[in-house]
Amino acid sequence: MVFGGVNMIDFVEAVKRPWKTDAVTIILGILFTVFAPLRPLLHGLGVESSRRTQANNSTMPHFSDFIDMYLSGLIVLVVSIIYFIPALLVLVAGTVTSVPYLVSIFQNLAQNPVLAIQSFTALLVNGALFGAVALFLAFLGAVMVPVGVQLYAHDKKIGSAFQFSKVWVVVSTAHYWVSWLLMMAYGVVLVGLVAIFSIPEFNTLSALFFGAAGYTWWMTWYILFGETVKESGVLSGHVHHPHTVHGTRSKGIQKKKRKGK
Repeated sequence: MVFGGVNMIDFVEAVKRPWKTDAVTIILGILFTVFAPLRPLLHGLGVESSRRTQANNSTMPHFSDFIDMYLSGLIVLVVSIIYFIPALLVLVAGTVTSVPYLVSIFQNLAQNPVLAIQSFTALLVNGALFGAVALFLAFLGAVMVPVGVQLYAHDKKIGSAFQFSKVWVVVSTAHYWVSWLLMMAYGVVLVGLVAIFSIPEFNTLSALFFGAAGYTWWMTWYILFGETVKESGVLSGHVHHPHTVHGTRSKGIQKKKRKGK
């Protein structure tokens, strides 16, 4: 079954692949998910998974060069933070511009209630406007990050993560959106399962359930988006531009008409 160019078999394979490896890799992946200071190693493994997927290699990598993987994982986190900086800046701006309204509310609350109400209304409007813009930018960042990370994984150059022309080519495809929605839905399912198994009777195993869910979700994330970006053609440069093709054909037709005349 295919949705928007995404074969459901590919998604199932991306879910299963993280577990098609040796026990040491799985155990370390779970442990690195649980212990936040070591989590960059999990993303380092994800970067290698992406590189293999982009190279048509369907095998899972192993934890080998821990320093290189840790640095790769840190760069992934840096890339992700940079994509969300615009949303953070808008939130900061919204907070700063809200201060005068707050001051006015406290100064006039007892002496001039009408002015205090007006300031409160202005505060709500200001917060709503900045909040809406920040929410939109955060959503935009969440949409662009997977592609940016995959572009970085391709050649391990941090600048590649911000090739926005390539990012938008991928984001504009139905294939990408189906992959994105599948990963969001998969995340909700895993969170639900972790919540179920984290009831008091199983609290000693909660960390392991969280680690297993985090490991499988992140590895699936790297694999599925690696496949999606590869299929878009941006890595090889073979991107289909319908408008360009149409324009070329139109010129060709016009030349033929002129020759016919």
